Formats: sequence, structure tokens, C-alpha cells
Amino acid sequence: MGNVKNPYKYIAQSQLFAFSSLWEGFPNALVEAMACKISVVAADCPTGPREILLRNDYPSEFFVNKFPNVILDSEKLIPQELQFQKAIERNMLDPQIREQLAKQSVRIAKMYSKKKVEKDLIECLKEI
Repeated sequence: MGNVKNPYKYIAQSQLFAFSSLWEGFPNALVEAMACKISVVAADCPTGPREILLRNDYPSEFFVNKFPNVILDSEKLIPQELQFQKAIERNMLDPQIREQLAKQSVRIAKMYSKKKVEKDLIECLKEI
């Protein structure tokens, strides 16, 4: 599908956003899903998910260690894949957890709103 100017119509119909990127700058898709009040399960990568989720008290059981950046020979799932699968299953099977995570998602996403980021940037520039 590529870059979509307004992903809301796709994301808003979802119950879960599974984020498994190996590399990210700022993970826009993750924050966009969270802004749509969608619970997320995310894998770590060099920048983004850890800082956004764990530093803001998102439950660590829905955050998975980094996937290896290799092609695996085995059909057997590796520990990170099993943890990711378990987190997705728990999220999908428990509507109360999904709703709790969705509320946390919105709270965290607001920290990255355009208005908040602009305000923080202006404050930073004033200090310089």
C-alpha cells in the first residue's frame, strides 16, 4: 500500500497493531495506531518503540526483545517470535486488557502530538 496520507480509515477498524520492524527512525505507524486508540504489541529495534512504550509505562509483556536481522533456517519459532505470538494472543483474547492498553496508547500518543512536539521544540530552542 505504501505511504498513505491518512491511515485512520484503515487503522481505526483494527483491534490490535502488531509492530515488528527491524529498523526504524521515529516509528510514525506505531504512534498513529496508538492515536487511534488501538492497543499495540511491539518488537524492539534500534530506535523508537522502547523509548515510546517502556519509558511511558506501557506494560512490558506487550513489548518483545529485538528480532534478529537474519534469515532463519528453522521452521521452529525463536523465543522472540514465541513471546510476540503470546502477547498478540493475550491481547486478542482478553477485551479488558485490549481496552486498558488502548487507553494507555492514546495517553502516550498525545505526548507526540504536533502541538506538544512544537511546544517542546520551542522551549528547547529558547534554552539554547
